[in-house]
Amino acid sequence: MSARESKRWVSRVLAAAFALLLPLAVVSWWAQSTVSSTDRWVATLHPLASDPVVTAYLAQEGAVTIVRDFDVERRIAAAIPQGAGLLAPTLTSALQHTIAAAITVTLGSATFQRLWDSENRLTHRVAVDLLEGRVKVGVSRARAVVIDLTPAMLDAITQLDAHGVTFLDPLKQQLSRHPTLSVQILNVRELHHAQRYYHLATVLWWLFPLLGVLSGGGVVMTSRPRRQGVRRVGLVAVGSGLVTYAALTIAITAASPLAPTPPSVTSAILTTMTSALAKYLLWVSLGGGVLAGLAWLTGPSPFARVTRRALGRGARALGGVLRTGASQSGVTHQDRGTLVHSRRLARIVQVADVVVAVVAPLLLWRRVTTLSQLITLVVLTGGWYWFSARLRKKLTGDSSTDAP
Repeated sequence: MSARESKRWVSRVLAAAFALLLPLAVVSWWAQSTVSSTDRWVATLHPLASDPVVTAYLAQEGAVTIVRDFDVERRIAAAIPQGAGLLAPTLTSALQHTIAAAITVTLGSATFQRLWDSENRLTHRVAVDLLEGRVKVGVSRARAVVIDLTPAMLDAITQLDAHGVTFLDPLKQQLSRHPTLSVQILNVRELHHAQRYYHLATVLWWLFPLLGVLSGGGVVMTSRPRRQGVRRVGLVAVGSGLVTYAALTIAITAASPLAPTPPSVTSAILTTMTSALAKYLLWVSLGGGVLAGLAWLTGPSPFARVTRRALGRGARALGGVLRTGASQSGVTHQDRGTLVHSRRLARIVQVADVVVAVVAPLLLWRRVTTLSQLITLVVLTGGWYWFSARLRKKLTGDSSTDAP
């Protein structure tokens, strides 16, 4: 085997190592920066307090809990005339909806936002203690994995008092002594299973990024030309980031039906918990795409040279449009006027290409949070460039008429 072939194989092996180390580096960084930090964890889960899926579930569960534990239907049946006993289920259902609406109002208050953050802060501290192998005295295992939302139910009963519904007041003492409404955020058994991985990710969080940089640099150094190595590193980053992002999405979908809460609620919780990780993975893919694109754009391939010329013409056309506007629309001969108009339209399409190239990354940064949104953005962006290329070809006719 020649030295050139040996370097080629070494480059491929390093690229494979880079593909494995990059997701590990992102996950370890996320574990170190988000999971280990109480403040960042609370900030990450804060949006759940206003998530419509979560709040609707909590309101419904709170109303069901009050109606069940206080035996509301029996009390209504005893209070109405004996001949109207058949109306008890209907009246109970109506009251349950009223209680749910009152709880929904409570869940939208600033008081509940503070309650949610404080409960998440306590839950996170205990969870980190479990992950790090420490056991706090006086903290129950159940308290470590759930958020107590009974205060929201008490506030809802107080609101009902203001509207004349007072027969639920005896339930306040019972709820104060025995909290009955909670939402599970973390699972103790899964936390124990994750202890080893968490310890590895937090203690050696610097190792995976370092090895990733070394393997990526090795890919570049062992490639000829070096530009090809840079492009390979970028493409590996795109593929590795997107595959890991897809795996995360699939894992959330698979885990949602296994939790005690409804799948939609579990999915909302898990998606919010891993939102920072998903954003990091998308940024890695975007950075890899930009790196690979720059390496290709500066390369010697014919299409890269054509693209560079097209970008240059687009930039010049943008400057020309800004300088002259529509002042050059008047021409003497109709054929020449048609040609100039076609050229101008082609330049406008080139300017639109530049605008799409700027807007697409901004959308990826600010708006794209799910795999379906990412696929939609890629399809729309690719469709635009396919359409614009053919439109410019129609407008210019051939390459000779494309010159400014």
